[in-house]
Amino acid sequence: MILNHNGVKLRVQVFGQRNNRPPLVFLNGFHDSYELWLFQIPHFAKNFFVVCYDQRGAGDSDKPADEAAYSFDNFTDDLRFIVEELKLGTIIPVGFSVSCKTAVKYAVKYPNEVAKLVLTVATPP
Repeated sequence: MILNHNGVKLRVQVFGQRNNRPPLVFLNGFHDSYELWLFQIPHFAKNFFVVCYDQRGAGDSDKPADEAAYSFDNFTDDLRFIVEELKLGTIIPVGFSVSCKTAVKYAVKYPNEVAKLVLTVATPP
């Protein structure tokens, strides 16, 4: 599906069934599409509702020309928009590479709406 967040179209994919567990939201690294997670999705979708999306600038989502569009505040706002649009409630963000910063910023901004935080291949800065 395509969701429009303030004029930026975001490609969103969902897998598995909603259940009593918090949904997993996989965040791809910069310039990677959600397809980065294709080998992991079937495993996790057996027990979790899984949400993946192409972040702005990646995959089939819009690629704004303005460099300022790629701030971590915007990435975090995009995640929040998807959580609200899909009525996900409390989530488990799964960050990969640079998207770990988005996952952490989301957890800091919405601490009561993050059940757990998963960071993979994160860089210290």
